[in-house]
Amino acid sequence: MYMSGRAGEPRERLPVRGADGDVAGATDLARHTFAVVEGTLAHEATLGVVRGGHIVGTRNDTQTAFIADTVAITGRCDRIPVSPDRVEDRFVFVCEKSDVEREQGDGVHVADPDLSTLAGGDTAHRQLADTRSDKQSATREYHRLRIYCDFDGTIVREDVGDRFFSTFSGPEMWNDNASFMAGDITIDEVFTRYTDRMRGITPEHVDTWSAQFTVEPGFVDFVHWCAAQEYPLSIVSDGLDAYILPILLAASVDVPVYANRLVYREGGRCIVRRPWADEFCARCGTCKRNRMLTLTPDDDIIVLIGDGFSDFCAAQYADIVFARDALETYCQRENISFRRFSSFDNIRAQLTALADRKRIRKPRRAALARADVWAGE
Repeated sequence: MYMSGRAGEPRERLPVRGADGDVAGATDLARHTFAVVEGTLAHEATLGVVRGGHIVGTRNDTQTAFIADTVAITGRCDRIPVSPDRVEDRFVFVCEKSDVEREQGDGVHVADPDLSTLAGGDTAHRQLADTRSDKQSATREYHRLRIYCDFDGTIVREDVGDRFFSTFSGPEMWNDNASFMAGDITIDEVFTRYTDRMRGITPEHVDTWSAQFTVEPGFVDFVHWCAAQEYPLSIVSDGLDAYILPILLAASVDVPVYANRLVYREGGRCIVRRPWADEFCARCGTCKRNRMLTLTPDDDIIVLIGDGFSDFCAAQYADIVFARDALETYCQRENISFRRFSSFDNIRAQLTALADRKRIRKPRRAALARADVWAGE
């Protein structure tokens, strides 16, 4: 769609029409300033943001905007001589669906756009470039999904880790857990407190204890569906391999597992090792973010499925987040787009519908977050 006006003088409202239908109109508000009236779009020659729900970011002669929170706009402002004494600034727009699209239907929450990134220097510039690249990639084949799934509270509805430590370390573990959640002690310290009280633990003992837990209905079918679709599935957990592996074995599930390791010592003692930790993080045993970024090729789509605290960080870097319980609350608070799920059958149905409608793409928020990690920011 095209919007044009004469630079340097007030203009009356001009009609604007594009391939997608009529737009409200355009008014030259000031020199090099154009806007669709009724608050859907504005363009300014200088860097700025129009607030009040009408979102616009500009940098030099390039702009990205969100019309009614549903359509991403990019364009370029060109000065076009239309007569010997008349020059028009013509803004050419390309419309496309964006990650802020509001989907109708139960269970979908899409975050509001981040105005601060649009108004902020190089970050705004990167976001504009990403919007343009999104348009170019829209006609390409959708890339493969890579799915990363939490275990405790997700694959098994109960938090098996909490049950494990309350059984073998005693009820004092809840005080330790509260100190950890409050930030008073690190993940290594809380694991040390747990295991210091554990006695008489053997692999056979843990295997027998783990047999009381079963995976969620639909999970095994979900594993088979992922394999049929060639969507690599990995389990990323802040729990322990000691109970995760026997539970999966009982369900005949064979997928990669990234979890903390319970190491058995003489005399029934044990310690927890963290082979997938981030050396700079004291909050998570397994760094799910690092696993996702390390294992996922640039062009693939990251899907995260989770429910709790250990998924909070990873949710900021995933392209598609399936959340419930504490993770759902966190995503709402932090303005992270997510999809609510009730079962693995529900997740499969949602992913199938997205793929069928060609609606799977990378949101700029997650792509920028991942880029910052690789850049060392």
